[in-house]
Amino acid sequence: MAYSINFYLDKKGQTTSNKDQHQIFMYLRFDGRTIKTYVERKCSLKEWDSKSQRVNSRYYKEGARELNDYFDKLESKTGKVFEANNNQGIVTSKEDVLKVIDECNNRNGVRNAHVSFDEAFAEFIASKAVSFTEPTLKTYRTTLKHLKAFSEKKRVALRFENITLHFEERFRSYLYVNCGMTNNTIAKYVKTLKTFMRFCTEDRSYNSPLNVQYRKFDTTEKDTEVYALSIRELLHLYNFSFENPHYAKVRDVFCFLCFTGLRFSDAENLKRADIRNGNMYILVKKTKQYIVIPLTEYTTAILKKYEHCERPLPIISNQKTNEALHEIGELIGLNELVKTVTYSGTEAIETYVPKFKVLTSHLGRKTFITNSLLLGIPEKVLQAMGAPKHQNVFRKYISFADAHKEKAMANAWTAEKLAEAL
Repeated sequence: MAYSINFYLDKKGQTTSNKDQHQIFMYLRFDGRTIKTYVERKCSLKEWDSKSQRVNSRYYKEGARELNDYFDKLESKTGKVFEANNNQGIVTSKEDVLKVIDECNNRNGVRNAHVSFDEAFAEFIASKAVSFTEPTLKTYRTTLKHLKAFSEKKRVALRFENITLHFEERFRSYLYVNCGMTNNTIAKYVKTLKTFMRFCTEDRSYNSPLNVQYRKFDTTEKDTEVYALSIRELLHLYNFSFENPHYAKVRDVFCFLCFTGLRFSDAENLKRADIRNGNMYILVKKTKQYIVIPLTEYTTAILKKYEHCERPLPIISNQKTNEALHEIGELIGLNELVKTVTYSGTEAIETYVPKFKVLTSHLGRKTFITNSLLLGIPEKVLQAMGAPKHQNVFRKYISFADAHKEKAMANAWTAEKLAEAL
C-alpha cells in the first residue's frame, strides 16, 4: 500500500509574523486516510523551508542539523512501523505514530511525560538546596510563581516543548506590563528559567535534547550605578558621636563592611574563631570560597569595642540595618545628589536622590573596593580578598574610581589654589 509522510507548520490561529513560533505537524497519508500528529517542535515562518519540509539552517541558527535529523528519524521510523503493520494486515493508528514520537524524543525510549513541569521544578530546587543560599532558592521559587501566574493569565501550558523564544518574549512582556518589573528584575527570572531548562535537558531527560531554543534566552542585565562613600564621608561617619546607641552599633557594623569589603551575610556569620593572627579567615557564603582579610587599625578598633560580647559584631537584621542607615545618613548630612537609573522596557529612567537614600549595607562593600583602588591596592589583591573576579563587574568600580580621581585633580589644580600655594 502506498503512503506518504510530510511535515508542515500549523498556521491556524497564528499571525503571519516571521517571529511567531508555529507548531510542526507530521502527516501520514495512506488509503485516503490522514493521521496528523504534533511532533513536539516549533519554529517560525522564516526558519521553515516548505519545499524541503525541514528547518533552514540559514535562519534556524542553533540546532538546525539536530532538528532536521530528528525529522529524518521520525520519517524513517514511522515508515518502518507502517510497512510492518501493512505486512501483517494491521491498519496503522495514531497511537502507533505517537509511540514513534515518544521513542524519538528519548534516548532510552522511555517517555518522561509523567514528570510534570511543576514536579521537575521542585526537583530542580531540591537539587540546588545543598549548594545554594536561601536568597537564591527564594528567587527560584518566585520564578515558578510568576511562571504559573503567566500560564494562567495568558493560557499558555507549562510544558517543556512550549519553552521557546516566543514563550520568552511573551513572558518578558507579561512581567513588564502586568507586574511592572524593570529589565534587570526580568532578566533575573529569565535566567532562572534558562538554568532550569538546562537542568531538565542536560542533567535529566525531561526536555528533549533537540528543544534548545532556551539557550538563546537573553539574561543580560543593564549596568547599574556604583555608589560609594568617599574617604572623607567614611571617616566622618566613623568618627561621628551618636547619642542613640542603636545608631552607633549600626554605624560600627557598616564601617566594618567599608573597611573589609565583607558582604552583610558574611559579617552576620563571623565568629571569634574566624579572627586570629591579625587576619579574618572567611568562608564566603555566596561563592563557597575561603578568603583571608588582614585586619587594620580601624577594624581592630571596632572589634575591640565588642570584645566582651558573645559575637564579634552587634549584628541585627539586614532590613533593620538598612532602615537605620537611611536615618543615619540623613542625620550626618549625606545629602550629595546621586543619579539612580532604572530600566523599564527600552526606557531608561533617571532620577537624582540624596546619597543617604541609597545608603544600604551593600554600599559598604562598594565603598571598600572603590576606595581601595583609589588608595593604590592592586586589583588582584582585592580579588584575593573577595572582590568580583569577573572583569565586566570589576570594570564598573575602576571606572567609578577613575571618575573620582579626575574630579579630585580638577578641584585641586585650579589657578586659585595654585595662587594660594605661592
